Amino acid sequence: MRGKRILILEDNPSRHKAFRQKFIGNTVVIVSEPREAKLLLEDMGWDVLCLDHDLGGQEMMESGSGTGYEVAEWSEKHPARQPKTIIIHSLNPVGSANMNDALPDAHIIPRAWKAETSFDIAECGCLVNHCGICGARYCDHQDCQCRERNLR
Repeated sequence: MRGKRILILEDNPSRHKAFRQKFIGNTVVIVSEPREAKLLLEDMGWDVLCLDHDLGGQEMMESGSGTGYEVAEWSEKHPARQPKTIIIHSLNPVGSANMNDALPDAHIIPRAWKAETSFDIAECGCLVNHCGICGARYCDHQDCQCRERNLR
């Protein structure tokens, strides 16, 4: 994946560095406040949005103002501003589930910043899937030929 515009909501500086390394060759903007993320989503077109839930150094926060849920809720109300791919990378399982309820097409990928957490984004902006039968790569709006044959 190269040449994508990626907006990341994350407050942990060590994860900032890890995300930048993971997304080399892309335009990466990292913010730590929901207000900043909403302003950027309002003004610019993004290909990917990565959301953390717990912000401000807090852990296992309830969903609400000051969390990634605030951005998820805003995005739900402004679907025209939603990037094609949304990744929820929070380690808070309840917060992740709440954000996914607001954004059901989002992908929950805990520890997405880690080098060993493997995922890719197709040219069209979809998350890439891998066929368990033949190993082919395909995106969310396509089916692997092998998979299609086996579904019939």
